[in-house]
Amino acid sequence: MTEHLIRREDYRPPQWSVREVWLSFTLDEETTEVRARLHCLRGEGVSEEEPIVLDAEELELVSVALDGEPLSPQSGPGGRGFVHDDVSLRLHGARAPEAWVETVVRIHPARNTALSGLYRSGTGLFTQCEAQGFRRITPFPDRPDVMARFHVTLEADEARYPVLLSNGNLQETVRLPGGRHRAVWVDPFPKPSYLFALVAADLQAIEREVGLADGRRSLLQVWVKPEHLPRAGWALASLEAALRWDERRFGRVLDLDRYMIVAVSDFNMGAMENKGLNIFNTKYVLASPETATDADYAAVQAVVGHEYFHNWTGNRITCRDWFQLTLKEGLTVFREQEFSADELAQAVGPERADSARAVKRIEDVQTLRTAQFPEDEGPMAHPIRPQSYRAIDNFYTATVYEKGAEVIRLLHTLLGEKGFRAGMDRYFERYDGQAVTCEDFVAAMAEANGVDLTPFLRWYEQAGTPRLVVEEDWDGDAGRYTLHLRQFTPPTPGQPENGPVILPVRLGLLGADGRDLPLVLADERDAVPAPEAPPAGGMRPIAPRDSAVGATTRLFTLTDEALTLEFIGLPPGPKPVPSLLRGFSAPVRLVFEEPDEALRHRMAYDSDAFNRWDAAQSWAQRQVLRLTRGETETLDETFVTAWKQLLADESLDAMFRVKAAALPGERWLLETMTPADPVRLRTALVRSSIDLARAGRDLWPRWRDCGSARPYRYDPLEAGRRALAAFAWRMEALLGEDERCSRTFAAADNLTERLAALDAALAHPDEALGEALLSAFESRYAEDDLVLDKWFARQAMRWSWHGAPGAVLARVQRLTEHRAFRWTNPNKVYALVLNFFANNLAEACAAGDPAWAFWQEAVLRLDATNPIVGSRLARALERWRRWAEPYRAAFAPVLEATRRQVRSTEVREILDRMADEEVVAP
Repeated sequence: MTEHLIRREDYRPPQWSVREVWLSFTLDEETTEVRARLHCLRGEGVSEEEPIVLDAEELELVSVALDGEPLSPQSGPGGRGFVHDDVSLRLHGARAPEAWVETVVRIHPARNTALSGLYRSGTGLFTQCEAQGFRRITPFPDRPDVMARFHVTLEADEARYPVLLSNGNLQETVRLPGGRHRAVWVDPFPKPSYLFALVAADLQAIEREVGLADGRRSLLQVWVKPEHLPRAGWALASLEAALRWDERRFGRVLDLDRYMIVAVSDFNMGAMENKGLNIFNTKYVLASPETATDADYAAVQAVVGHEYFHNWTGNRITCRDWFQLTLKEGLTVFREQEFSADELAQAVGPERADSARAVKRIEDVQTLRTAQFPEDEGPMAHPIRPQSYRAIDNFYTATVYEKGAEVIRLLHTLLGEKGFRAGMDRYFERYDGQAVTCEDFVAAMAEANGVDLTPFLRWYEQAGTPRLVVEEDWDGDAGRYTLHLRQFTPPTPGQPENGPVILPVRLGLLGADGRDLPLVLADERDAVPAPEAPPAGGMRPIAPRDSAVGATTRLFTLTDEALTLEFIGLPPGPKPVPSLLRGFSAPVRLVFEEPDEALRHRMAYDSDAFNRWDAAQSWAQRQVLRLTRGETETLDETFVTAWKQLLADESLDAMFRVKAAALPGERWLLETMTPADPVRLRTALVRSSIDLARAGRDLWPRWRDCGSARPYRYDPLEAGRRALAAFAWRMEALLGEDERCSRTFAAADNLTERLAALDAALAHPDEALGEALLSAFESRYAEDDLVLDKWFARQAMRWSWHGAPGAVLARVQRLTEHRAFRWTNPNKVYALVLNFFANNLAEACAAGDPAWAFWQEAVLRLDATNPIVGSRLARALERWRRWAEPYRAAFAPVLEATRRQVRSTEVREILDRMADEEVVAP
């Protein structure tokens, strides 16, 4: 595989494209034969001398024909013939504007441990073609701007592979002599090769025919192993919910006669949006009360929605090149987030809708802060549209997805729901059936709203997390409050100077009584704003402020480096408390000297639920870091009192209270430390947890039994009650209460409560209790491969309360020999090995050299078998330069030694960046 650097600026249209493709597969796990017939078109202005270049990797070439004539290997320059190497097939001699190319190749699915292209999982055959897996199936111009109509014939042994699926609509099924059968599928819509899919396996479907908004009918199917049929119903219900939501919210109607989801156990990612035939990791399909938690149910709904929404934002309109990846992923993550928020709001009813939406927003921002902010400040820092790459698989990142979604949300905030919908309609109308760029999307938004969004494009070009620096002035006698806002983005690798971006800042002011104050700027008191005249081009600039004079929440927009806001008419006396970035209106780090008393005030009174949560988290963060630095030995009593009051406030949603009361995540806290000392931080977190458990001792009995009503059903309100009960169980366990864990584990009728009991037991000072329930859990789910991943994960992330340094590492290493663990299964590697290094860094650092040797061994093993998984494991330690000594010095030579031994482009690119990191201060 080539390792040359691919640059966005080097993009050129394809010299040859493909209009139609006919594929014929003779399927078998050992050797599959693939016959392809491509109708190729020469690009405009392309010389007759230019060969037809087809991507081809790990293919056993049998024959090649051009316009019906067999080709031989080219022996010299000029003339007809082909050249075949490790990465391409080049055909010489095509002189006409159109050409017919026919190839026959053999591939070997059982040997394909990379799980890219056509591979075996269990007894079935499956494909994964995004980003560049199709070239491992047949020679083809494997790039997203080559869109063709696919005609696919699948032939296989019927007993081994009774189900044969591909994209589009089923044309015919035929039984053949010798126990074989054939299925023919035709996709009516042109698509790039990365959206191709096939499945040959012993599966059964749960299905439902639905009426569509345009009067047609379509068949929805979820295909799983026969024994998993009872666990497929929630995925099917989620698919129909996503379909209905997209019809209502964006006017998008399903365009196929059937829509299929297939679950597979061996899969590098979460799911894939192949046109009409989505292939999913089983963890995002299978759900039942006994085998899935409340969080699993929510994740299934979100991922099913995400892949379905790709049908329009990704499939019908796709990317011109892989640099535009966020065009489909950032936009679709935003749509998925809105879908999940709307579904939650509908489930809980109008009285709790705002709270449900706030909980979803909190979860999304937690992911952004934990995964993307560190990425923005580490060796892999890149804009949401990267400028270059060696391996595109390395750029399926939190930046492209999560920050990309935040950038889409910025447009939604700036344009409003009506304006955003108008822009989406323009986008669909103009670019349906095309491969386009991020500029095309922003242009559609601008034109539909008559707004100049040219400055907005900097979000696509610039890496790094902007800092919003806030200073305040208060004139208590005049009731005049001034905010000085300033933004800057620190240097990032390859971008030493970064400019200002468009930042919408939604804010409010809290009075001494906790109520929101009306917001009027000094220049708004008597002035009647004149309508802004559009410039010569007919496009008006982004408005620096909303028109809601006197509202208690207003939106102001930084379009430059600084903005001063002077509010008047406020009650004289105590300074108001600012509530900044309400709803997290921009993906920034806020730099603001906020005293503890202001955090307490917002924690108690802020009408914006997100900011109320954020105040609680910010104050808790401050407390834990003071303990870590040795500045204090106990939590501040004022904080503890406010924490108890928030947790005990029954007027608040239960899930919100749990999220607000939980201590900030360890990964996020490490990012706020310079240098980062995982071991000292873990000690402070243990101490803080026990102190809070003691302080809330009178609260825990209230919620011990507020779990779900029987029988279990997934419902957001019930999920909140179960989460509150689980929180109480863990807090009591920290204090030595042990009967609750064992009794709940045995009595629970659902996995949510059973795992909550196990988690509480693992927090108990007596480690024997946790060991007993781990053993019971393993026995109960010994035959359930998917649920055992949760068992692996908990041991990988276990805190060693009293054990010797290295005890958790030794356990993880032993578990790699467990009968249920397979290095070839990504889910197992992620659950056990990746979780240990990514989410239990304190134990890794405490173990020292043996931990880094284990990381090296695992990375090198995966580098040779599955580089995509290997690169993800390598990235778990990408922030090593920020560690305190001696951890940093101990890891450095291991990184260098590993770097010298890797072979794959994917892992090499990650390790090179880790070694060359330019440290960016948080």
